[in-house]
Amino acid sequence: MNKLNIDRLKYLSASMQDVIRDLDEIISIYDNQSTIIKKHLEQSFRTSFLQYKELLGNYMSQCLKVISVSVSKITYSDAIELCIKENLLPNHEIILYKTLSKFRNDTAHVYKKPPFIVLLQFYKENRDFLNSIIEKINNVIKENRNDI
Repeated sequence: MNKLNIDRLKYLSASMQDVIRDLDEIISIYDNQSTIIKKHLEQSFRTSFLQYKELLGNYMSQCLKVISVSVSKITYSDAIELCIKENLLPNHEIILYKTLSKFRNDTAHVYKKPPFIVLLQFYKENRDFLNSIIEKINNVIKENRNDI
């Protein structure tokens, strides 16, 4: 079995934490801004949301390599289920992971851009879920330090 790249996981965890901080900051200042600034904050929020999902995908890819599963040979849903089964992701409803992925895909394809209010609501309702993923990554790092 391959070993996890702990330095890479630390980077991913720190980057995901930065994204959460950025999203929180946008929320905290959004209401007091002019229309033009709100427009830029909304785009920044979408971009940060996309970045979080990309970082999650990178983490899952690292984990799947360790359990010798080719990322290109399985679906996103199967990858999530495998990572949950291997205790590499928190055991949440798979719909949360799929919704996060859908928002990422819709945001990446500008013509399908989801309304800001929808992303904002999802984030507010599921912030704990997003943080639990970071906590799980940090736990995986702690559990695998001895393997270095």
